[in-house]
Amino acid sequence: MTDNSEIEEANSSEEEEEKEGGLNLRDEIIHNRLLSDRIRHFWNTVINYETESLRLDNAPFTVFSLTPLSKIHFLFTMLSLQQMFIVNKGYLVGVITRSEFLRKIKK
Repeated sequence: MTDNSEIEEANSSEEEEEKEGGLNLRDEIIHNRLLSDRIRHFWNTVINYETESLRLDNAPFTVFSLTPLSKIHFLFTMLSLQQMFIVNKGYLVGVITRSEFLRKIKK
């Protein structure tokens, strides 16, 4: 059997946590259950690899990191590319997408 003083002490500590902006035990349990449901949903989600946004380009187009923006614009326009990979000394340092490039150029 638990002592009534222990229960009162636990209740008072929960009330103090609520006043301080912390979660009480009940809220923490509910939060953990919701988080666990989200994680379970994430891992059980079926991915359709045929979706166009997930297509992998077998020959990605790369440009050097010092390539002028005018040339990048020309390449996007003339080759109808959706993205370019930026490399420096053979290492990938960034990716430019057509939509992001055009959005930034308009500003």
